[in-house]
Amino acid sequence: MKQVITGFLAIIFLTGCIDTFDRKYWKHKDYYIGINPGNNTKTLYLSLPGGSGIGRIDNVTKVSVVEDFILSESFSDMNKGTQQYWVINMQHDNNLFNAEEIVKGPFDKDEFSALLKEYKITDLSWKSIE
Repeated sequence: MKQVITGFLAIIFLTGCIDTFDRKYWKHKDYYIGINPGNNTKTLYLSLPGGSGIGRIDNVTKVSVVEDFILSESFSDMNKGTQQYWVINMQHDNNLFNAEEIVKGPFDKDEFSALLKEYKITDLSWKSIE
């Protein structure tokens, strides 16, 4: 009986871990949004071989792709702090860069609107990350 209970608990534990590690809320080319196990937030990652990734943006709430750019909305903390916007140029990104070397931002709403005009981005379609 003890072995049955132990086996049952092991299955429940492993099933929970698989869901946590495999869940992808969004994917585009070499990028995906998944749970950051360090702070339990939805994080935008650059994929690495073997299934891991390099964190780019934490607390992601919305994402959009326009040509070579990933545009993201996030909050400054997990408690829905200040709304922020970020930009990644996928053509310039690779696994040798840290996030602060490739991610542009944070921008407030007015700065982000000005940046969209500068990049001539007029058709922005957000995907909510839930």
